[in-house]
Amino acid sequence: MLQKKKPLKDQKTYLVLKDVETAMLAIRRYPVASTEKLKDESKEKIKKIYSQNGDSIRQNIILFIHEGISKVSSTRALINFENSKAIDPKAEPGQIRLSVYKSMFDYDTSLEGIIELTLLLGGLEGNEPAKLLSHLFTHFCSSETETNHILRNATLEALGESKSPYALRALLQYASFSDNERVLARLTQALIEWDEKADDIQLPKKDKDDLRGVLRRTITREETLAAQYG
Repeated sequence: MLQKKKPLKDQKTYLVLKDVETAMLAIRRYPVASTEKLKDESKEKIKKIYSQNGDSIRQNIILFIHEGISKVSSTRALINFENSKAIDPKAEPGQIRLSVYKSMFDYDTSLEGIIELTLLLGGLEGNEPAKLLSHLFTHFCSSETETNHILRNATLEALGESKSPYALRALLQYASFSDNERVLARLTQALIEWDEKADDIQLPKKDKDDLRGVLRRTITREETLAAQYG
């Protein structure tokens, strides 16, 4: 029996997502099997596809990036034959060894790769990437490890680069309630970035007033904490 052809809309979605997967693979394979030029071109390609397509494509792009960032969990235990076999006991030993070897060189199982994907979210328009960044920030605040400190800082930078009003409101809340000197320093920088672009983004007057008010208070608190703790 002949299979029915996929509707043209489904075919287009499939082809677009294949392009995104190829771009994500070029990022993942840097620097061993992909050049810096190809990695950077792939990031721009993802941004372009995201801006030119509807919710379905955008949701998949956000999911792909989230899956890459989620590989931060692999930093807690080195990938090796034993834990890979535990995940897939039926796999052939040769396949497991090949999988481990490839995984050793994945860019998104390193801090620098996870940082790059996090910053990529800051360059995507709309509230969805900003909401994912706030979700990541919440997760990275959940434990005090150096890995989480670094990724928390990257997330705040991405929220500062975002053009989503949701990102601004999240930063304003963090700045209002945090008393961590290191976090406040990063928050101040992110809010300064927002202050510099506030007029270009055409924020409501209340948001601008809130931004500048919280920014002044945050800088004052940061200076007070610095003087207190030397």
